[in-house]
Amino acid sequence: MSKARRNTGVDKSAYLDLDISPYNVTETITKTTTTTTTADDGTPTPTTTTATTSRPLTSIKFYDILEGKGAPVAPGDPVTVHFDCIFRKIDAVSTRSARLLGGNRVIAEPFSFVAASQLDAPKTVTTDAGGGLFSGQSGPKAPQAVSYAVVGMKPGGKRSVFVPAVLGYGSKGEQEIPPNCPEFELEIELLSVGGEQ
Repeated sequence: MSKARRNTGVDKSAYLDLDISPYNVTETITKTTTTTTTADDGTPTPTTTTATTSRPLTSIKFYDILEGKGAPVAPGDPVTVHFDCIFRKIDAVSTRSARLLGGNRVIAEPFSFVAASQLDAPKTVTTDAGGGLFSGQSGPKAPQAVSYAVVGMKPGGKRSVFVPAVLGYGSKGEQEIPPNCPEFELEIELLSVGGEQ
């Protein structure tokens, strides 16, 4: 299955800051420096120093593509969304093509969770050896950023978010998103709040 290529057309400078300071997200920064010293006999000796620091991540960049209607999402609200993780203009992870159907078709499977909460890993669907209608996982793994980014959205709204590494897929990566990816784009469509469509 080929991945869709995207051109979002919105310059990153048009994005606003979404305050995530209430969620106590900490970003770890590692800096490695190599210096070379020369011994008395002229032999170069490289020395590598690694320094790790932590700082609070207080905001993420977002842009509302479509505002939506109704009451905005508050922390603790149950929500259902579609999300697309875009890396290098390719849909790398998406709920719009989340389940393999009969081995040759994919169907969309929305993702439900509680806004501003810690997200769990996707559930695995177990089928009999004869095969079932669905196969594989019940859906793609969502980045933690989706939980914070929905706060303030309205039902029917669409939002684009630049996801920093600490709220992305970490050292394991996910599908085409590499491990320790410094940033990728996340598009969210809010389908419902509290079970309402």
